[in-house]
Amino acid sequence: MATEIDAVRELTLRNVTVYTYPESEEMYTLDYIYLSLAKDDVIIENLKPEPNEQGQTPDQRDSATDRGGEERANH
Repeated sequence: MATEIDAVRELTLRNVTVYTYPESEEMYTLDYIYLSLAKDDVIIENLKPEPNEQGQTPDQRDSATDRGGEERANH
């Protein structure tokens, strides 16, 4: 017999933007949201980020910018 913990998946997300489906129009943003969903009702996919015109992914762009928002020089 499955326990209640086995039947539920919990997830906390930060800096959330909610869009309509299927139009993908932005509805609102949240600082964070807590989700508690039935295990069989949720699918989480890890999508590969698309590079920008310079061939950088979002992670690469973040590492090229310091805390002050200034771009670092590439030597």
